[in-house]
Amino acid sequence: MEIEVIKEKDLKYHLIERMRSLRALTSSGDLIIENNIFNDPVQKILVAFDRNDWFTNTIIPIIETNSIDCEKQAPGAGKVFLDLVVEDLDSFIRKNLVFNLEDDTIKTAIDHLEINSTGICSQEDYEQYIEENLAFLTKDIVDRTLEIFKTGDQVVVEKSLIRGTSIVKKQGYIYDNVTINSSFCHTAGWKRNDVNMILIDGIIESVGEIHHLLEKAHETGESYLIICSGILPEPLNVIQTNFSRKTIDVIVGTIDSNEFGIQTMVDMGTCCLTEPISALKGETISQASRREMKKVNRIEAYPKKLTIINPQAKNATDELLRDVLERSESNTDIAHLFQKRVKSLISSTVKVSIGRDDIDRNKNLVEEVDLFFRTSPMALKWGFIKKSDLCMLPEGLLGLLFGRSNVQPTHRIKKSLETYLSFREQVNRTGAIITKQRT
Repeated sequence: MEIEVIKEKDLKYHLIERMRSLRALTSSGDLIIENNIFNDPVQKILVAFDRNDWFTNTIIPIIETNSIDCEKQAPGAGKVFLDLVVEDLDSFIRKNLVFNLEDDTIKTAIDHLEINSTGICSQEDYEQYIEENLAFLTKDIVDRTLEIFKTGDQVVVEKSLIRGTSIVKKQGYIYDNVTINSSFCHTAGWKRNDVNMILIDGIIESVGEIHHLLEKAHETGESYLIICSGILPEPLNVIQTNFSRKTIDVIVGTIDSNEFGIQTMVDMGTCCLTEPISALKGETISQASRREMKKVNRIEAYPKKLTIINPQAKNATDELLRDVLERSESNTDIAHLFQKRVKSLISSTVKVSIGRDDIDRNKNLVEEVDLFFRTSPMALKWGFIKKSDLCMLPEGLLGLLFGRSNVQPTHRIKKSLETYLSFREQVNRTGAIITKQRT
């Protein structure tokens, strides 16, 4: 690893110039690099700088790490943190803070946030936050969504291929890491009621393993969905052939082999109120097929998406969901994996498909609506803080924290200040004089 020593006066000159560019970049419109369009400030910083100069190898990694950590733990806080850094960094390197702040002042503000955060969000504060922070078009879509939204619902925001915007509420546990062969379900999908659910924590290697199950399916004429870790060509071909002849109504799906897929079998078993068949428990597929199968109310299967509708599993999934949320909060390094599980354990989804006409009127509309609903659960949990409650901070800093609003989610302000304080300590500790080439 090479070490490059930079003269302090040179560092200050170049760093200030780069920070001016950074300030202009984060506040500008869309950034276009090749065929990619970036409008989020965090994304702009990640992609805009090359990786060869000392500034990039010293300051940008600190900004990147803190911004991403801030945004992952408190949606919206990453941008607030960047506003603070971009405003303050050039003066900070000169040891002359633009706000003339002592670290103890920021720590006092963080303590004040913790003491005054009741965790109860009043209807008045929530409405004020929506009114002050959302543009008219975004507010209109949020208001329409909230008309059918209930606490605990999952909100999915996406771009639509059609001109109009639609908001639809659907029931069911959704898994997008299950692959189902297109021979079983084409564009229209495979949709059945009262489906026998079979989960296999392993690979189906031979026809003999599923022989009794296929016989039973043929005799009863009932629908079966098999979810497994994998299936070899021979047994898959037998199922496909008989399915196409309509002698059985059995389809097979395999769980993607990734870090999220490891937990999917457990979550799916809870949604279906059944235990996966596992050789580790001494049970074979043939033995399991002889006992009474667990049925789920409805299955909607597509090549890359599976929806399980099973209202009787709500109590069980709610209990598992609480455990996953607790583990997510205590394991921040892998919180993103838990969040994927959370989405699969919520039985009610509001799908917001934003049409081309609305996107033409506001290019950032999808991101704004998505950010609002990603932030809402945390805002409802931690409550809001008013600008007047942080009067110990200077007006300039409050302006960066709150923008044009008088009220902001407590978790966002708290996380931004914590990360900002950490950032100052990192820059102060390194002195930003010696740089290390990143490997």
